[in-house]
Amino acid sequence: MRSFDSSSEINRIRHQINEQCCLAGARETGIYRLSIPTGGGKTLASLNFALHHALKTGKHRIIYVIPYLSITTQTAKTFRDVLGLNADSDVLLEHYSTAGMQRSADVADNASSEFEDAGEHQRKLAAERWDNPIIVTTMVEFLETVMSARGTKLRKFHNMADSVIIFDEIQSLPMNTINLFNEIVSFLSKITNSTILLCSATQPLLEKTKRENLLLSEKPDLIAETESYEDKLRRTRIVASTENKSCDELGQIIYQQARKNGNCLAIVNLKKEAREIFQCLERLDVNHEFELIRLSTAMCGRHRTDCLNRIGALLDPGNPKPVICVSTQLIEAGVDISFACVVRAMAGLDSIMQAAGRCNRNGESVEPKNVYVYPLKDEDSMERYLPDIAMGKQLTLQIMENYSFWKESSASENKRLQNKT
Repeated sequence: MRSFDSSSEINRIRHQINEQCCLAGARETGIYRLSIPTGGGKTLASLNFALHHALKTGKHRIIYVIPYLSITTQTAKTFRDVLGLNADSDVLLEHYSTAGMQRSADVADNASSEFEDAGEHQRKLAAERWDNPIIVTTMVEFLETVMSARGTKLRKFHNMADSVIIFDEIQSLPMNTINLFNEIVSFLSKITNSTILLCSATQPLLEKTKRENLLLSEKPDLIAETESYEDKLRRTRIVASTENKSCDELGQIIYQQARKNGNCLAIVNLKKEAREIFQCLERLDVNHEFELIRLSTAMCGRHRTDCLNRIGALLDPGNPKPVICVSTQLIEAGVDISFACVVRAMAGLDSIMQAAGRCNRNGESVEPKNVYVYPLKDEDSMERYLPDIAMGKQLTLQIMENYSFWKESSASENKRLQNKT
């Protein structure tokens, strides 16, 4: 990791964060937090902490827990690349709903059916045991393991003892599971001698519940003073509006911003909204100026991975075809891509900040790039199906109404853009 490029300011900061996490590996077993602004390189920094901490304290394995299927494959590939592991290595186990299908598709062209059957059998056994040195899994698999009444699920619970368990994007933890989650990780740390690391750019205050049942270490933050990093890693400017937009109106804004900036990422709350905005963009892009891509949780894992790889290729500076991507919130956290402009449907502040992390991620522009936020009309169904997002949207709108700096900053920025145009 010391050989990584450190010529830019952002890469130098990532290097410093990584070194601090490496040194923090000497800490005692406990529950810690890693709060790094988006784009700060927390994936590899947290792995570096885990490796050194496991060596120092004699932990048996590292379990990396991720909330979204969209970034599990990306994270596992990053770990394999940096550790020099091939796809068949049993050092790293990928355990989530699409892992078996993904692996089968990768080896199908080069393996006999007997080999595939044997390999799949071993993978299923490993998924039941969790005795590999490194495990990449999802929050769903983790919660099902520690709360299940089924013996096949509970079978691997004991292998969480004496481990380093990293929870990435912990702000995505559903609010109605916080107390149970706190009880579980406190038990794993204090009773089974595991170290817990909670990672996020927008760290939730899990210890502030009424029960106060998250037993954090005495000095829980691996990096205590992050203010200087926040200033140096500020690569975006939030431009928010309280004016409700229809899907067609937001589609027109997205298309205009894409033509102005060269590409654009749009993140919305509902699959229906993503579909309608995508159809609007198809009507607007009559000359096929842009490559239009839509992402949704309704897609299978392989299709979603192919689309993310396609986006990465289209964002390469040498690619002549610009891209517009319309996605649900699956892309807003953890996905290592960098757009010149992001448009976000109104949501909670944590979602807005995570979405901003997909804009100007590597400091391609010295001048901060704009992230535009608009409330969408007709989101009544969100209160029923996505109550956490609906509550976050309502709270953000209240903050904008109650605090004048939101209105002033957004109004001045909109005026500046109009004058510039």
